[in-house]
Amino acid sequence: MSRPGLVGAALVIHRRQRAIGQPLRVLLVVALERRGEASVSELAVEAGISRFEASQHLAVLRDSGVVVRRKDGRRQLYRLADAGQALRIYEEIVGDLATLDRSSGVRSDAADGAAPTLF
Repeated sequence: MSRPGLVGAALVIHRRQRAIGQPLRVLLVVALERRGEASVSELAVEAGISRFEASQHLAVLRDSGVVVRRKDGRRQLYRLADAGQALRIYEEIVGDLATLDRSSGVRSDAADGAAPTLF
């Protein structure tokens, strides 16, 4: 890959990592990984935030290419843009949670390699 191609790829990776660097966005990504597809309202309830707040965070995730949106009548449904990318993001989150659990001495499902319960 040429240098301009590498720079472009690096910028895409940076944008995606910055987008999921916010805790509520991590919760939304994990919820979409588990659900497959969900409305703003469903995600807001699951994350314990307002529809407005969920919509704002989903817009950041959409703009960075992490999620895609489709309209179903009046509802807007979101899903992760790339299943392979989603799995890598999810595995990274689970790994980070397991590391935090080990360093704090707290035992959770994540420490056993199982998906953590976040909601």
